[in-house]
Amino acid sequence: MKKLFCFLVGSFIFLSLKAQDVKGSLAAVTLNLCQSWQLKYGISDSLKIDMSGQGTVLCIFKTDESVLSVSNTNQQIIGNWYYDKKHHIINITKNYNHIMDVISLNGDELIMSVNTENFTSEGPKRIRMVYKLKK
Repeated sequence: MKKLFCFLVGSFIFLSLKAQDVKGSLAAVTLNLCQSWQLKYGISDSLKIDMSGQGTVLCIFKTDESVLSVSNTNQQIIGNWYYDKKHHIINITKNYNHIMDVISLNGDELIMSVNTENFTSEGPKRIRMVYKLKK
């Protein structure tokens, strides 16, 4: 039990340190961000979530007016993104309401943190979604 507790604490510290991992100038962040990303899996309470039931989920960031499009076969969400250099995150809004953040942007991996309270009252309050560059 003690080992499990230490593992969970270690995972929390690692994820907290990783949480502010979007760094660089606006131009550098925009160059890396504005591509097509494909959802690979989710993370909730340090557990990996299989997202294959969602179909192919694409996230496309565009430089034009800082637009973001997240879509699968059934739904499309269009929003806007803003790079907060001071806090090292990318805020994502829809209709001026904050819905999620990009908390990590490293090479071919992007991690979003989604506050699920905006979508459902059940389950975890926050899910991290891991995307890889679409090839």
